[in-house]
Amino acid sequence: MIKIGRILRRRRLAFGLTMRQIHKRGGPTPAYQCDVERGKREGVTIPMFLRWCRALGCDPMLTFADIIGEENRPPLSIYTSLSSLW
Repeated sequence: MIKIGRILRRRRLAFGLTMRQIHKRGGPTPAYQCDVERGKREGVTIPMFLRWCRALGCDPMLTFADIIGEENRPPLSIYTSLSSLW
């Protein structure tokens, strides 16, 4: 779970966004973001992950790939399934 928080934080900082700005764009609350970024919250649902990526303005598939790592990448079919949610 710590890895997802680090990656989402890295993306947020790369785009120069604050947690409050992410929340105003439809993302999770700043408190929730803080807990995930620091590894204090276990689990992020797929709908929440997609909302978060949308608020960040980043591609959820690329972010998902970064989270799981190249060596653990699932088959293409999961990307097709997830992209239908986006």
